[in-house]
Amino acid sequence: TEEEMKESVKEWLSTPFKDTEKYKRRIAKMDRIHE
Repeated sequence: TEEEMKESVKEWLSTPFKDTEKYKRRIAKMDRIHE
């Protein structure tokens, strides 16, 4: 439902970023895809 979707996004946005190499590489890969 739309309400479940909104709740999922809120949870995702409130989750702290883990500053590890694995996640940095993943974000860099997404950045390259969206350029």
